[in-house]
Amino acid sequence: MTDRRGTGSLPLVRFIHTSDIHIDGHAPSARGLHDVVETAISQEVDLVIIAGDLFDHARVGTDAIDQTREELARLGRPVVIIPGNHDSVGEYSIHRRVDLRTAGDHVFFVSSPQGEELVFEHLRLAVWARGIENHDPSFRPLEGYRCADSDFWRVVVTHGHLVSDWESSLRSSPITAAELGRLCCDYVALGHWHGFLDVSEGATPAYYSGSPWETGPLGASVNLVTLEPGSGARVERVMLRDPAS
Repeated sequence: MTDRRGTGSLPLVRFIHTSDIHIDGHAPSARGLHDVVETAISQEVDLVIIAGDLFDHARVGTDAIDQTREELARLGRPVVIIPGNHDSVGEYSIHRRVDLRTAGDHVFFVSSPQGEELVFEHLRLAVWARGIENHDPSFRPLEGYRCADSDFWRVVVTHGHLVSDWESSLRSSPITAAELGRLCCDYVALGHWHGFLDVSEGATPAYYSGSPWETGPLGASVNLVTLEPGSGARVERVMLRDPAS
């Protein structure tokens, strides 16, 4: 990746990366989204990224949907959301009856199966996002990405399995290390795996954030990403609660 960040022309940008909240009408998932929103507000970040599976299934009830809208509305800053395998944009998608953009003009839901680039001029940030339409081996989450203008920070958002080359024709929504290594971007925000994991490859910083409510032995967290002129992406895990809670 060409280093164009040493010129000082790009601003410092901070954002929260989360995924796999799996809103289903039950308390843990609702608490997960609430904790993400509280953390974004307290950290005073510029942007929030939800890398798929905001909803767990298409049968989520009205109360949970309304609560989700209310939480997203509280953010008051750009939030980029893509569909995952649980809330994909196929024929029976929950997004056929839920328009997340009604939570405010700051909410951007990327529904295009081909992916879409969102440009936030005030942050000098270009976000290429692609969610899932059909969760099967033929769907390649990173297919179609093109480098944005080099005068912008470049972030990629998608949802899928990191697999070896030989597995790529067997697993649904496969992503290979070679694909990550070829990307010209400053950060890749991944969803699908429920634990935090650094899967950076070559000069490409790439991370799974994990789910904000499935604590596991290490506790629930989100990724706090800082894009710093001259040095690129710095990633910190921000804990949402103690593993024992």
